[in-house]
Amino acid sequence: MKNLLICGNSSLGTCLAHHVASRQPQLFYSSLFIRSCNGRQAEKCTMSKHSIKYHLKDERSEHSYIQALCGHHGNESNEVVSFDIAIIALKAHQIKDGVKKVLPFLHENSHIVLFHNGLGTADLVHAILPFEKQKSNLLIGTTTHGVTKLKASPLNTEVRQCSDTNALSSKCFTWVGPAHSNKRNKNTLNEIKSNCISIFDTCFPNTVFFEDHKKLMRKLWLKLCINAVINPLTAVHQVPNGSLLKDNKLETLAKRLCYEASRVLGAVADSYTVSSSDQREERGEEEEKQWRILSDPNYLWEQVSLVIKATELNQSSMLQDILHHRSTEIEFINGYIINTAHKFGISVPLHEEIVQQVLLKTSSFLEHKGNA
Repeated sequence: MKNLLICGNSSLGTCLAHHVASRQPQLFYSSLFIRSCNGRQAEKCTMSKHSIKYHLKDERSEHSYIQALCGHHGNESNEVVSFDIAIIALKAHQIKDGVKKVLPFLHENSHIVLFHNGLGTADLVHAILPFEKQKSNLLIGTTTHGVTKLKASPLNTEVRQCSDTNALSSKCFTWVGPAHSNKRNKNTLNEIKSNCISIFDTCFPNTVFFEDHKKLMRKLWLKLCINAVINPLTAVHQVPNGSLLKDNKLETLAKRLCYEASRVLGAVADSYTVSSSDQREERGEEEEKQWRILSDPNYLWEQVSLVIKATELNQSSMLQDILHHRSTEIEFINGYIINTAHKFGISVPLHEEIVQQVLLKTSSFLEHKGNA
């Protein structure tokens, strides 16, 4: 039996926690780590086998919120759980702080799964993990499934409904695998592979666990580039996804973002495929071919267009963040493309411009929040 911690009250995190709790109570203990209650940040939390209790920063409030999921087995003591698996389902810019908060409840051999949009958090988390085994066990993942909140709830415990409209193709997938390229014990890898598939498949069907880090990165880079086109344009112009193909100006901008991203992808492909002949032989010609296809600007635009058409009525997550006056993941999406481009000496002026436009939109209301 594995003790499972799900950190995050995002739609994805809550949906996953609910499905694990309701469908696999005999296999996993699941707790939901709520990052805020009624808009106020939790100052500290205590965890037991059956609950997580939050004390709000507002000292005038005597309320503590308890969220207990799937806590029907084990004893009733207040003994602190040491979790075997922690899924950090937060926004990319919240991942590092989220991991810091759960570290006291993890043991030396715990597996941590970073589950979010964008790239760049794995290195940040790797640097703060206290045990080498935890560093080796670090996993990353994302999903092409969409999650819709059914009804507002003051305690953030309302069940979310999983949707399959945000497809990268005709079928949605969830991808999980090692965060870095390092050798792992085969038995340990098989065990966490089985656990991850069991956990994520309860909520997001078609979970694929990649033992090869480079194969996983190919999938994550594809999703990153698609997000880097759709999310910032819809956020800046405050339009649904479908407008990017219906408005000539927006379509032109989308194609330019796509082209710049494809140039960066080409350099990334080279870094993964131009190596020693032994490594290339081990990876196989097919994997190298897939990287080449991925970095083709026409192929990438085709994939972007498919997602836009499949989600034409949707508001992107970045647009929703803007409308709700929240920080966005722009620095881990387009920002990651920019940082990678700089490493290879590639110019991506439109990505740099769109990042500044998004940051300008968020700066006013975030500054107001800070002064409130």
